[in-house]
Amino acid sequence: MWFLASFQLVFGQTEVRKPAVEIFINGKMYQNGSEITVQKGQMLEIKALQKGGRRDFVNYPDNYLKITPDVQVLSRGTNRLVYTDKGVSSEWKLISENALFSSDNHLAIKKNSSASNEAAVQVGVDDFSRTYLKVNLNTIWQFAAGDEQKLERNSSEAFIYLNVAGSTSTWYVSENIHVQGAKDDGVAQRLNIIQNNFDTIKYHLIHLNYSLAQKDIRDLQLSINSLNSYLQQAKASNPAFNTEIHFVGLPSDRPISDLEIFEKLQSEWARLSTFISQQAPVINGTPANPDKMKVAIRKYLDWQYTLPDNWLIVMGIYLPQINTDNIMVPAVLQSLVEENQNNPSSSDQMKAFLSQRNENIETETQQISQIKNKLQAVKLFDGMLRSYISSINWAQWENNREFGFAYAK
Repeated sequence: MWFLASFQLVFGQTEVRKPAVEIFINGKMYQNGSEITVQKGQMLEIKALQKGGRRDFVNYPDNYLKITPDVQVLSRGTNRLVYTDKGVSSEWKLISENALFSSDNHLAIKKNSSASNEAAVQVGVDDFSRTYLKVNLNTIWQFAAGDEQKLERNSSEAFIYLNVAGSTSTWYVSENIHVQGAKDDGVAQRLNIIQNNFDTIKYHLIHLNYSLAQKDIRDLQLSINSLNSYLQQAKASNPAFNTEIHFVGLPSDRPISDLEIFEKLQSEWARLSTFISQQAPVINGTPANPDKMKVAIRKYLDWQYTLPDNWLIVMGIYLPQINTDNIMVPAVLQSLVEENQNNPSSSDQMKAFLSQRNENIETETQQISQIKNKLQAVKLFDGMLRSYISSINWAQWENNREFGFAYAK
């Protein structure tokens, strides 16, 4: 039985570092919060790697395994650990490392189609002096020991701030706010509150707490009104005071993106349902036909590879009750099929996998449809937020979704 768990800080006898992101820009490594100087129009090659968490465990098992005479480490490395305990072989290995790169409209992001943790970024040439790159990095690890199998997700986030050479006017940058002009502590305090309002709205929309989201939007309006009043007072006391506020994106951008993923998942589950129904003769055949089983599993893998890159993350947020063992082809069967190997028990294992898919797919389809329907309400909040933010005539608003590269997937 497999399940998707989230990272826990303690694996064995020593506390493991919390997962963190190391970002490589043109080959040089930067930590979260680093600032770099760039040129307008410059091309940047970005690679994100996760450190800490399960990766520490597979790299340095001596620090985290309870070493006894019965434990023997056979292989260790960045992405895989194999050891035995009382003669039972255990393995941790990396299944996927997927990065979501995002920014404002000053960076054009093109994700590497063959490496899910890499992207090419081009710095814009328009009038700006500071921007940011946000990286959400998720790794999926698989554990297997005897009959026990499970998946584990490690999540981490990092920001890199980019300053354009020769420009100094931008003094405040957050995920949804950029400010140029005169630096002012009172403005900065109010901007921090507004960014917190953005974050809280996004959180409650993602968790389908729509009544709280309504309250959050009212709080956002009050915070923005407070900022406007402060700016008017500052200009009244000092006519030379000049600060330009730029709001970037909406708190609803992420849940709208999630809704699009669920629309895709609903379509894919309908396609899968048809495929599984067509496999009834193979599933119910006695004895199991190994060649037909391999063909069925290979076609299932073709379907599995069409799912969105971050579908596991989205499903983990909205549908944690769905176990990934009911969806993903077990690694053992995947290896048998892709390498065209034969195993006396593989036919029964493939039959068992397809049988449980046949049993669970209807329930999964209903749950996916229910979440998709619940997320439809996000469109109302998105329209409300879009109408409000775009109506603010004393600040500028940059709509991420119009540019098509704010969220590279």
